[in-house]
Amino acid sequence: MIKYLYGKRCYLDDFTKTGKGLWFRDLYTMGMLSNENIKDKEECKSIKINSEDISTITLAGRDFPIAPNTHFDISIRPPRCHVLCLSDKGNDPELFALFDADICIAINVVKMEEMIREANRHIGIKVVADNIKYYKNNSTELLNCKPEEAVFRKPAEPYEKESEYRIAIFWINGENSTLNTAEDSHINMFCTDASENDHITLTFQCPKFNQIVVGVTTFDKSEKKEEKR
Repeated sequence: MIKYLYGKRCYLDDFTKTGKGLWFRDLYTMGMLSNENIKDKEECKSIKINSEDISTITLAGRDFPIAPNTHFDISIRPPRCHVLCLSDKGNDPELFALFDADICIAINVVKMEEMIREANRHIGIKVVADNIKYYKNNSTELLNCKPEEAVFRKPAEPYEKESEYRIAIFWINGENSTLNTAEDSHINMFCTDASENDHITLTFQCPKFNQIVVGVTTFDKSEKKEEKR
């Protein structure tokens, strides 16, 4: 199963050649990205609902009819995690422009997910990957959505054109997760004061790495060059 990672050669070139330095970004920092075209406040998913869309809401097993002409917001908070955002669309000129990218990497996501799980099985992390499901503002999509599933939900406008596929790493203690390190004792996996560059970096070892990156296309205004692997 091949998906596509768009980005900058200056950050991703080493990954394509050695398997080192791939960022998985803190989900709660996605709204801090400098690229206005793609940033999204993902720590809370919200939809606007009115009584024409929903006639009854159930709380603690009890049904409550909604009063006519009522408008309200429904929000769900996904668990904090680290994510890698890819696309179903490969070497797409619109996405090169949208992401301000000059490289598109074809990735075997099945192999990548297997390697992440295997290498980190002693930590107890959970790796979940899926296509993003897009919802309209007045959709009831979020109503039956579990918090973990909300990681894979985004508003249709303006994000549907990205055709996103996402790999998410969930830590065993969620936002309170720590790792015991040799030199720095326990370190927090999530910063209290999140910033745009909060991430974890994964390295994939050769020779298995060659099963992950299966193609690389570089792009600029004057040329487009593809390297097969």
